Amino acid sequence: MDDAVSNPKIEKGWLGTSFNKSPADALDPDTGKNLKGIKVLRVFPESPADRAGMKTNDLIIAVYGEPFHAKSFEEVFSIFFKTVGERGPGGSMKMELLRDKHRFDVTARLISRPRANVHLPIDPKREQAKPALVQDVLERGGLKDPFVSTLQAMRDKATPAFSPAVKKGKYNPFRLT
Repeated sequence: MDDAVSNPKIEKGWLGTSFNKSPADALDPDTGKNLKGIKVLRVFPESPADRAGMKTNDLIIAVYGEPFHAKSFEEVFSIFFKTVGERGPGGSMKMELLRDKHRFDVTARLISRPRANVHLPIDPKREQAKPALVQDVLERGGLKDPFVSTLQAMRDKATPAFSPAVKKGKYNPFRLT
């Protein structure tokens, strides 16, 4: 077993991305064959991935020239993260990406995972995002106002029961009013 995996004290490399945890497939622009890959959801600012030129929605289709095809998604993820972990801080990570139907290679110099929490700026496309499913269904059906009224009524009914318990007052869970 790999030392970095079996010994948690050995620092593992960090690329600085977050990934979609579901299978990502695309068609090879050259051959038309199906490609398996890992879709990049976000790239942390000033991370190795950012410095290498990776962008949101890139599809990582190969590592060190080895394509992911003919493998399950779990195997693809396992291979990728094992490779990142093995390289360690200071190591390089050569990946083949697919972006807008163009294939190209990038090499990222891995670093140690930052100790402090890294905060991403709000996604500028957030305003373009669709509303949540529940919100969309309620609005389309004209049910948003009745739904809000029902929630408020439920809150009003529950408050007398929960308030005394929270205020350390006498509370009878069997009382109906």
